[in-house]
Amino acid sequence: NGFTARDIRLIKVFAIQLGAAVKKAQLYEQAITDGMTKLYLHRYFKQRLLDEIKRAARFKRNLALIMVDIDHFKLLNDNYGHQTGDEVLKRVAGILRKAVRTHDLPVRYGGEEFALVLPETDMVGAVAVAERIRKTIEKEVIEYGGAVIQKTASFGVSVFPDCAGDMDSLIKAADVALYWSKEHGRNQVTA
Repeated sequence: NGFTARDIRLIKVFAIQLGAAVKKAQLYEQAITDGMTKLYLHRYFKQRLLDEIKRAARFKRNLALIMVDIDHFKLLNDNYGHQTGDEVLKRVAGILRKAVRTHDLPVRYGGEEFALVLPETDMVGAVAVAERIRKTIEKEVIEYGGAVIQKTASFGVSVFPDCAGDMDSLIKAADVALYWSKEHGRNQVTA
């Protein structure tokens, strides 16, 4: 019998509501993710890390934090240009996304730094994940703009509650470990 005028009005109302909900979801996704790497942003990371620490404390579980820094990234930008640097960032972000579980949190921490939040992961597990990612980055060959580039990355790992009892201390512990990696030869994982 077809649609009545009332049916059509009702469908239009639903379509408008659905369109608004989709747009709101898209805006939220844009607000919490980096446009280039498609990883979560630093602000979202801080809130989620705080939530995950609270959850880990409540259930007496471990929570690992891995900090990642691409080695000699400034030289890459200086020698090959920022577009090549952007391509390297995208490739490393892709490696990080593929290396983690669905409930882990890969983050663009800032510049050429990344972070991974791994709920219910102890130090042995976190170091194994970091080492696997380190080897994958080291093997990745990037051909871009006529250049063939291989990069390495340095890693710092900390675990709640073993290394730190709060968010700031956990980040600081991972950061100290990361800088130890960088100061002692780069392309390595330090816990």
